[in-house]
Amino acid sequence: QGVIHVHTLVTAATPLTITVAGTGPTTVGAHGLLTATISGVNWTQGVEWVSSNPSVARVSPNGVVTGVSAGTASITAKHAGATTSTPITVTVA
Repeated sequence: QGVIHVHTLVTAATPLTITVAGTGPTTVGAHGLLTATISGVNWTQGVEWVSSNPSVARVSPNGVVTGVSAGTASITAKHAGATTSTPITVTVA
């Protein structure tokens, strides 16, 4: 099971920034963990995680991403008007 290391940064209209880092699954059935850092603080409360394509990659409220089927999805972290997305590609092992 391979992993993808991801790191993205988006600055909101306010001084708030979200950085997402961690590993995403690359194969069906694999799991990865994404974490959100908001304005320099490792934040676990109040972050909403959303998958653009849950039939390919599901994400839990804690940032655990599971590969469901082959394809691509974007995992988005949202908090207080700031958002950032990370692409995930899942393949069959």
